[in-house]
This record gives sequence, C-alpha cells and structure tokens, in this order.
Amino acid sequence: MNTQRKILLSLAAAAVMSGLSPLGQAHEHAQHTSTAASAAPAAMPQAQSWTDAEIRRVDVTAAKLTLKHGEIKNLDMPPMTMVFSLKPGAPGAELLPQLKIGERILFQAEMAQGKTLVVGLKRP
Repeated sequence: MNTQRKILLSLAAAAVMSGLSPLGQAHEHAQHTSTAASAAPAAMPQAQSWTDAEIRRVDVTAAKLTLKHGEIKNLDMPPMTMVFSLKPGAPGAELLPQLKIGERILFQAEMAQGKTLVVGLKRP
C-alpha cells in the first residue's frame, strides 16, 4: 500500500473513531439555523442593490453597455470594467440611446444563463 493511501485511511479512521464525520457536522449545523431562515426558499436570490458605474461604451443596436463599475454585492463581484447586456424591458432601458461615455449611472445586475445582465438602470 502506498504512503498516500495509508495517510488517507489513517485520517478517515481517526475521523470515524472521534465521531467527526463531515456529514454529521453539516447535519448538526442545519439543526442550529433559525426557523425564519429555514422557512426561506433555498434558491432565493440575494436582493439586488444599486451599483455605481461610469459608462465606457454604449452599443444601442446590440443593447450592450461597457461599464467601469463598483462592487456588485448581490453577485459577489469586485469592481472592474466589463460588458453587460441590457435585459429587454428592464426598468430604465429607455435611457440607453441617451447615455454618454463618461456619464455616471446606477444599475442593478443579475446572472441569467451564464450572462451578467443589467436589469435596472437609472441616473443618480
């Protein structure tokens, strides 16, 4: 038996003997959650907050914005510059043709089908 396998078996045996099963720990933690938290749906998305951004590029035809943005808290995304697609019918979508490079805006974003979408747009 090789050394790595011996180490893994020793660790597994020690965990079983001490009663520290990773599954048992997860189960115990679940029992300590509050009733209100456990009543909430598991897939509930975090509330969208408004994020400050500077317009770097506007593509009205493709409904895309290049934004230099601050932290997007609900997506756990750090500040950066990136291209966003505007969700059709999003509140504030009518502003798209009026936006100018360098202008400051506030926006809301969400992940949908692997894309980061602007789902709300407004001027500060």
